[in-house]
Amino acid sequence: QMCIRDRLWLGKIGVGVLICYEDLVPAAVRRAAQEADLLLLASNDTWLHEGRGSRLHLAAARLAAVTTGRYALRPTTSGISAVLAPRGEVIGETPWVD
Repeated sequence: QMCIRDRLWLGKIGVGVLICYEDLVPAAVRRAAQEADLLLLASNDTWLHEGRGSRLHLAAARLAAVTTGRYALRPTTSGISAVLAPRGEVIGETPWVD
């Protein structure tokens, strides 16, 4: 069972929170999206280095946005940070940061 945090609230906006690889687990993504207006997919991709792994992790975040129909914010301490639309479009992203 994944550890699902209490929903964050920004005023009346519900935020579903997933940390690190939790966005790769469909049940965790569905659960985080319940009563959420947007997803926060925080990660640290240091262990992926600057390669395909970080791009694949971003692709998983895009899939989470699409499958839930939610906007997703993907901040990373290292890796690619991005803002994602409900249809999976990348609205904005940073270059890979180490």
